[in-house]
Amino acid sequence: MAKACSSKSLERKSMNAPYYANTNPENSTSQAATDIRKAEYLLWKRLHPDPDDDIEIISQSLSDLTGTRQSRIRNIIFAFERLQELPRLKARQEEHYHLDLDRLITIDQTLSKLGEIDAEKRLLIDAELTTYLTPKRPNQKLPSHRNLRRKLRELIVRLDPTIAARDPRRKESYNLEPTGGEWAAVCLDVGLETAEIIDRNIRSVATEKDISLAQAAVALLTGKAEAKAKVVLNMYRCDLPDAPAFVQSLGWVSPEVADDMQTRATTVRDMEKAAQDESGNYVTPPHIRAFVEGLDGTCRWPGCTRPAMASQMDRRHDFADGGPTSAANLTCLCQHHHNIKTDGRAFYIKDPISGDIVWLFDDSTWVYDSASGPLAPKNRRWAQTVAQATQKRRENAHADAQQLKEELREESTHEKGDSDDTVPGE
Repeated sequence: MAKACSSKSLERKSMNAPYYANTNPENSTSQAATDIRKAEYLLWKRLHPDPDDDIEIISQSLSDLTGTRQSRIRNIIFAFERLQELPRLKARQEEHYHLDLDRLITIDQTLSKLGEIDAEKRLLIDAELTTYLTPKRPNQKLPSHRNLRRKLRELIVRLDPTIAARDPRRKESYNLEPTGGEWAAVCLDVGLETAEIIDRNIRSVATEKDISLAQAAVALLTGKAEAKAKVVLNMYRCDLPDAPAFVQSLGWVSPEVADDMQTRATTVRDMEKAAQDESGNYVTPPHIRAFVEGLDGTCRWPGCTRPAMASQMDRRHDFADGGPTSAANLTCLCQHHHNIKTDGRAFYIKDPISGDIVWLFDDSTWVYDSASGPLAPKNRRWAQTVAQATQKRRENAHADAQQLKEELREESTHEKGDSDDTVPGE
């Protein structure tokens, strides 16, 4: 009887063990996809060249044999070289095969911005990446490429504040492309911040004049309407010296950049207070919206990378049914996925404390999704950076104080010596 109880307990524990949705042991599709990732990983591991091999020759040869373009082969080689420096992450990968080649390439390319990495930093990177890429719940959504890059940028900015994790400068372009007949497409490629301003202005004009979005865009571009919308970008930062910051549409920035941007901030909001506040109004107050956007990071539909700032505020419990306008009841959903949820094809259960979500779909499947914004519990690692910076500052202050004391002692000794020289003559 005792053995039977023990067996059931172990079985239950196994079923409740954390795993990513793409490695779901109970789903044949997930297992087939895992088998493909495993086979691909093991193939390139077997083909990995020796350190002394000519990379031009080996990449050309492997390109001929596999049909893979030579540039990608080089990226794969570099990714496997990097993985050798991250033994904990490598061990987890070879246990679960949850990471595809593109994610491994992303890890290497982003970390390459650090140049040569010393042993201490490699250990820290290995530990944090392994923790980040380890599921905490059953059927958890694997971090997207976008969120993985964001995490890596956070890491490298923390480890080396002298480098830029990404180029925030706009590389805008404009094209007019005839589409046939008397029609043409106007193509404008701009940064996310600018795109959000344009989109909000178009939507504002469309609502004001009761016209389509296309008509509103034409009205703005031809000068028949005036732009009135305003876009607010939030910067999330600990209230401690030398802290990095997360800026919407830009990502993580160094303490120096954060200091500069903070001087231009028009409003300072307490996010801890916003997390607890409730409003009796249907329209979400700016400070509560800022917290929800900072928690979610993106649209919370699993795998959607639409920025939270460009998403809508969805209520888990409808306002008409007494659902409060509060962070615990609000979730960022883009227009498309908001419509799916509203149509009843999917709904979610939200943990009001952590912001974690379990999505339930009408085909009886489900998936766990964790918040990815800078205010998400797992991403508030900046406090560690602040602690390290604070410790360094104290060490420097202590050293300065020691140096000052030594200088004062030397001056005192010198003055005392001068005084002693005059005494015998008196």
